[in-house]
Amino acid sequence: MMRYVQLKAKDVYKKATTLEPNNSLQDVRKAMLNFNIDRLVVTEEYKPIGIITEKDIMRLIYEYASSRPIDKIRLGDVMSTNLITVCEESNLSRCARIMRDNDISSLIVTDEKYILRGILTKIDVISAYAKYFTGVYLVKDFMTKNVLTVAPDETLHKILLLMIDNNVSRVVVTKNHKPVGIITERDIMSLSGLADPYFNRFVKLYHDRFVRYRITKDFTLMQTQMDISGIKSILLARDIMKPDPTVVTMDLDLADAVQIMIRNGIRGLPVVDSIANYNLVGIVTKTDVNRAMICASS
Repeated sequence: MMRYVQLKAKDVYKKATTLEPNNSLQDVRKAMLNFNIDRLVVTEEYKPIGIITEKDIMRLIYEYASSRPIDKIRLGDVMSTNLITVCEESNLSRCARIMRDNDISSLIVTDEKYILRGILTKIDVISAYAKYFTGVYLVKDFMTKNVLTVAPDETLHKILLLMIDNNVSRVVVTKNHKPVGIITERDIMSLSGLADPYFNRFVKLYHDRFVRYRITKDFTLMQTQMDISGIKSILLARDIMKPDPTVVTMDLDLADAVQIMIRNGIRGLPVVDSIANYNLVGIVTKTDVNRAMICASS
């Protein structure tokens, strides 16, 4: 069996989904949702010139609101251009360190002519950790203890600000110190699907505090006119969160926690002290596992 520290980028990286700079933000959103990805690479003549992530989409949703149509926002104008690239022969442990040192979640993989070969993400790195480092660390050894939490009645506006200001991808919704839901960048990006390309026609969600909109027999919701700024004030955490989130206990093997992430297609797990008490004590994310991999392979 190949030892983990001998793995190279070429052993684990994936093919990148790409768009061109003249594509729109609407195209980006569709691609991410259709292919279930959280980032894509912008290319010209097969060479990478930028990248855009779910976190970028979340920030842009907040910044542009109803002021600009998302099908009119050019990808080349909003993409990140400060790319960090590695070659296919790069050691995987070195790649993990580059991600940590630059606070990023992916690296662009190119050949010697700077032609795009693929993308290496933290998911690829932690998948290797789960395979090669079972029994090395427990969840509590690397979990983040200071978890950003919100109450079920917190507004979307404040949740967006909290996530953007703290540069996080998720917040845990708690009640009496127990996790009752989780809100991620994907949940917020999906809200743009409630709009037409002009960010001003939304499906109004039912809420006790506001006018009730009739739900038809096939459970489709009536569409009405509303500016996104109103949506940010009306929607609450309980309206958009995933309820009953998958959790792990602090004494679980970290590699097993990674397997749960991969199996369920999630990137962060609330950590509880025990299933019996169910008190939130932390969160474990792919960034935490990336740190564990660096320590384990040192």
